Amino acid sequence: MPGDFAYLKSVLDSSSQLVQWALAIGAGSVVIIISTSYVRPAKLIHRISYLLFLPGWATLAYSIYCGDRLAREYLASTMVPSESLMSIASEINDLYMNQWLHLQISLYIFGSWLILYLLQWVFSKSLTDGGKQ
Repeated sequence: MPGDFAYLKSVLDSSSQLVQWALAIGAGSVVIIISTSYVRPAKLIHRISYLLFLPGWATLAYSIYCGDRLAREYLASTMVPSESLMSIASEINDLYMNQWLHLQISLYIFGSWLILYLLQWVFSKSLTDGGKQ
């Protein structure tokens, strides 16, 4: 690969790290729901906040998908003539930006859930007594 496109390896390495973060966040969010020490809120209004996990997981999945595609594009860049490298490099940059954006969106979503959970924890007498004050 020509020296002008050597930065693509750095982008691939960073993308791999983002995939690892996305997998860790996804696994942690699943553990939150299925752990045995978890206290399930009694009131429906408190449980509705858990619907935020669905878009959170969807954005994490898309971030991981972009990372996978980026790795495939990088592999392709090592096997094509130099005339094709510019379009592949552009695609890699777009995929990296999408991967990073969707990881950030998922962090905002899970952060929103955490804030809602914290507010419920602070302002409810007990999360398991039906919210009776």
